[in-house]
Amino acid sequence: MNGLILRQFQEKGFKARFMAGEACANESIARIAQNASEGLLVTVPKEFDCAPSVPGGWREVNPMSR
Repeated sequence: MNGLILRQFQEKGFKARFMAGEACANESIARIAQNASEGLLVTVPKEFDCAPSVPGGWREVNPMSR
């Protein structure tokens, strides 16, 4: 899922709920899609926020928690 696609769909008035895998659990999707990323469903492993390979985990990049 690309943030630009989300933003373009919103600009065209397309109303849908999007779902993506853990690759989209990053700060860039929210930065690029802006408010179009609101409502994006992202599946992540149960302990994703505790994974040492993910600096800060999901809590750091979740635009809904800000």
